[in-house]
Amino acid sequence: MFGCGNPDWASTYHAVPKFIDDQLAAVGGDRLIERGQGNASSAELFDVFDDWKDKLLEKLGSSSERPTPTLAVKVESKQRQNILRYANLGTGKVISNKVITKEGVPVKRHIVLDLPDDAEYQAGDYLEILPVTPAPFVRRALARFNLHADDLISLSNSASGGQKVNLPLDMPLSASDIFHGFVELGHPISARTLAKLATFTEDQGEKQSIEGLTQPEQFEAEVVKKRLSLLDVLERFPRVDMPLGEFLLSLPPIRIRQVSSESILS
Repeated sequence: MFGCGNPDWASTYHAVPKFIDDQLAAVGGDRLIERGQGNASSAELFDVFDDWKDKLLEKLGSSSERPTPTLAVKVESKQRQNILRYANLGTGKVISNKVITKEGVPVKRHIVLDLPDDAEYQAGDYLEILPVTPAPFVRRALARFNLHADDLISLSNSASGGQKVNLPLDMPLSASDIFHGFVELGHPISARTLAKLATFTEDQGEKQSIEGLTQPEQFEAEVVKKRLSLLDVLERFPRVDMPLGEFLLSLPPIRIRQVSSESILS
């Protein structure tokens, strides 16, 4: 008998395992080893159980020895860059990032970077950075398509000889990883994509509203000036049933950002 309990419930701690152990003995049971007592609030619970189990198996003439598991590890650090066709980017490390301006004025930062050994630069250069989509955008996209962040998605290009896409094809990735690393969720929607949305709804009211937004004057005033994204429009029209694949293909791939620097020092 091995019992597991939490001492926070002192009055009943191991009461059931003790009762069962005593009752088995009372009816003639032969106790092979002493009752095991596990504390669920202790980090050593599993070690205590393993030690008790080893004693039991030894008593039974068996063995608990098992092959030690090993893992072969392969690290691919440039997969995203290669898929997005930014294979020439290297990996750097941010050493420090400090705001050097007072509150109430445009923010300027002093950033110290550890660049790759083969990086060549001089004062006044631009630094190119491959970003990730901000978490709030990702959460909105997950909610709009009723996805969990850990849901695995496999993408494939079903069109033979079709145009290449900068998306991870034929490899399962989490929904969160795809939205974070491969598409521009905040990019302004184009008139062509907006017109396509009208084909994905049976709701005549939403269809007419979307078609109205495609008219040049309304598109300029309501979409361009407000910088509405495809995600913004989908949230405004919940009855638009745009497939996830169409959504991803309608977004531009995430692009590198160029950071202008007044001076880059070695």
